[in-house]
Amino acid sequence: MLDFKLIRKDGDTWYYEVYPEGKVEHVSIVSFNIKTGEMNIVDLGTFDCSPRKYACKVLNKLEDYRQSGEEYPEKGMIAWG
Repeated sequence: MLDFKLIRKDGDTWYYEVYPEGKVEHVSIVSFNIKTGEMNIVDLGTFDCSPRKYACKVLNKLEDYRQSGEEYPEKGMIAWG
């Protein structure tokens, strides 16, 4: 499970904080261009041995929003099992 929150908009590039398991002390930051779909991990957190997994889950979810035409959220949660 993870939480994410929009922290900044720079034109078409939006920046989100990613909180693995809701832990703010392990925050990562990702950027996503809402027009082109360009994705970047800006700052990789320190959660366990796989913080990249959490950042990529948010980026994939943002790409789903882009492809579907749905409105991008200001914040959200992703859970999987």
